[in-house]
Amino acid sequence: MRKLYRIIFGIIILIFIWEIIVLLSGSIFLPSSFEIGKGFVKLLDNIYFYSDIGATLIRMFLGLIISILIGIPLGLFFGYYGRIYLLFEFIIDFLRSIPPPTLFPLFMLIFGIGNVSKIAPVVFMCTFFILINTMYGVKNVKDIRLKTGKLFRLSKFSLVKNIIIPEALPYIAAGLRISISLSLILSIVFEMFVGTKYGIGQRIINFQLLYDIPEMYAMIIVAGLFGYIVNNVFVYYEKKTIHWSGK
Repeated sequence: MRKLYRIIFGIIILIFIWEIIVLLSGSIFLPSSFEIGKGFVKLLDNIYFYSDIGATLIRMFLGLIISILIGIPLGLFFGYYGRIYLLFEFIIDFLRSIPPPTLFPLFMLIFGIGNVSKIAPVVFMCTFFILINTMYGVKNVKDIRLKTGKLFRLSKFSLVKNIIIPEALPYIAAGLRISISLSLILSIVFEMFVGTKYGIGQRIINFQLLYDIPEMYAMIIVAGLFGYIVNNVFVYYEKKTIHWSGK
């Protein structure tokens, strides 16, 4: 209940701040919260609204799953074999430093304007976050536990499974949490850039072009709500699953 009260309090504060901004600006492109609310109701009656949400979430989670399948194994490998990572350090640091929007023309040239060109940026960026967090998780495994495992002559597989992965999981979870938010952001941004039939980003652009300003803001709020919900669901299960973190 306390969290619900905090959420309600936060919503009230945001509405209050928004109304002050609207009052001071007097711009026709800043509708009142009441008008945005009416725009949100219109969205709920629009069948395309649910298709937009579904399309964005599918792209987001597909990109995230592929990133996990690539990033975690590579992170475990590079973390365990630090000398091999040094050979690839420059390549990894260089690639992860490139802002994804600057690669928009490249992704379009390679993958066209289909769904792959909207999923690829998510995979490109999130893989590096997951890989690096996983790698640091492996590097920060306590030496005493590794020595104990080697003392009991555990195989490399058993060592990784029973000691390294549990120790690295808090770091992996941190990378996943960042990647979840980033995957939603990139999915929406590239829907705006590349264009598509369905998607939250494409709908925001369409509303802006048609001057359906309340609906545009309502869709932006929907994007924020989904980001908030997905993040909180992940944090809830993280606490349940990685209960030893910080202990």
